[in-house]
Amino acid sequence: MRGTSSPRELFREMGKQGYLGITVPERYGGSGLGYTAQSVVQEELGYSSASIALSYGAHSNLCLDNLYRNGNEHIREEFVPRLCSGEWIGSLCLTEPGSGSDALAMRTSVTEDRGEFVLNGSKTLITNAPYADLMLVYARDGDGYSAFAVRATDRGVSKGSKFSKMGMRGSPTGGELHFQDVRLGPERLVGQRGGRPGT
Repeated sequence: MRGTSSPRELFREMGKQGYLGITVPERYGGSGLGYTAQSVVQEELGYSSASIALSYGAHSNLCLDNLYRNGNEHIREEFVPRLCSGEWIGSLCLTEPGSGSDALAMRTSVTEDRGEFVLNGSKTLITNAPYADLMLVYARDGDGYSAFAVRATDRGVSKGSKFSKMGMRGSPTGGELHFQDVRLGPERLVGQRGGRPGT
């Protein structure tokens, strides 16, 4: 992986070497192994760079594995292979400006309108966000919470600037992500709708 000059080049190289999507079956572009193998890869990456290991974990475990495990067939066929190959970089979006990672205090919300989901709110301190092509976004849904696969190119999605950090600079962390009336089809729902933490 030496000689790479940007996160995109690095992720594409990791994809070529089979490091991404280790827990995903080969049918969807993964390696078909398990969590032990993924842990070994992340640990070895960490010996070289804790920053790279952090970004790798956010992409491969928090976003990609979650999408494969809980996503519908559309998500598995359309999005998962691109994340496994490194063509796309993934992020998990939970932390918010006013509540940190306290999911119970989340203000980003989703409503339903004419068969589509409408997402509004903002997230911050998101690993890989400056380069993310696909984001797994959590939102308040009535009395519960739902998760959605959101593309950076979806109308209504905007990104703030990359944070300048004291450490872990090799792992890009994004300023605020804004979602303004982002309309998503039902195929973008990840897992069950309206779940509650601890149930």
